[in-house]
Amino acid sequence: MGGCRDRRGVATSSMKVLLVVLGVMGMGSLLRRVGEVGSPTGDRRARLYERRWNRSRGVCEEWREEVTRHTVNMYDLVTPAPIGMNADILVDRVRRYYWCKVPKAASTSWTSLLLSDREFSTVKHKIGQQHTYLRKLMPPLKSVQELQEVQQTFFSFMTVRHPFERLLSAYRDKFFVLSDTAAETNKAEKFHRLYGRRILAKYRQPNTTVEARYRRAPTFPEFVDFLLDTEVEEYNEHWVPFYLLCTPCHLNFTLVAKTETIEEDSRYILEVLRQHGVGRSAAQVETLARIHQTGRRTSSSTSRDFFSQLNKEAVKGLYDKYVIDMEMWDYRIEPYLSYAVNTLPPKYAPKQEE
Repeated sequence: MGGCRDRRGVATSSMKVLLVVLGVMGMGSLLRRVGEVGSPTGDRRARLYERRWNRSRGVCEEWREEVTRHTVNMYDLVTPAPIGMNADILVDRVRRYYWCKVPKAASTSWTSLLLSDREFSTVKHKIGQQHTYLRKLMPPLKSVQELQEVQQTFFSFMTVRHPFERLLSAYRDKFFVLSDTAAETNKAEKFHRLYGRRILAKYRQPNTTVEARYRRAPTFPEFVDFLLDTEVEEYNEHWVPFYLLCTPCHLNFTLVAKTETIEEDSRYILEVLRQHGVGRSAAQVETLARIHQTGRRTSSSTSRDFFSQLNKEAVKGLYDKYVIDMEMWDYRIEPYLSYAVNTLPPKYAPKQEE
């Protein structure tokens, strides 16, 4: 254990230097390239994205120790050089842009758009196949040298979402069969095998009576208990924090979009991508409209239904788990804390010993 701590101590010190270097380099690229859409509206959006990125730089600096520690643990790093290469980014070397794919933050919509003028556009594929095809067309970075080159010359973007909405979306999607298809059954079975089985074994009270849909799936409070007891670097990609998945403290992004403003953000991104040869087909215009629909969905009643099953301490604990993302992208604990109850509802309260 001592040797492991020593190695990570070296990595931590070195990574502090890398954070500063990449932060300065990334900010220069942002100021140089985000204003590619030449219009008053485009200029206003560019200033908004500049403020978002400036805020993220400040949070990266403020939380440097925690970001470094969790990143080292998640990727089992010894040297800091390849940190940015661990991000789940897809690189189009012909059109000169890269994108960090964030599950449950419009990733399927963006995948469809980026594929819509390719050779696969006329074929109906399952979502999983679409993601596989896109990875073949946009393979990840291959070297540290390429990492440095693309950061300075390529357009890049990622999409974030309120962490609570994203984890709730992942919970509702991954643990349950949402349609009568083999793919849905296999998905739910996979997450039962990976997480559900041990969540039920650890957090479900003996002889608890639950609805049929929860017999092989955790309730939302059980899932949250699991998250609270798990280190963030061990989270699944569908609910791991953005700062670990896309490593924005170590990797430059020209633009960070939000699902809450996806209509404006995606329109701006597509305007820039058009200058790179993307988004000129009718199919992509159609796909962009679907991305806009994603942004218009309301989930307040659903969020209330699920977060009212939690007590306030659990919600505060969740906030602590995602505090770096919350601060980096300007998200708040409300209204979710107000949805929660002061004590556990009777339905979820532990049984008293007789």
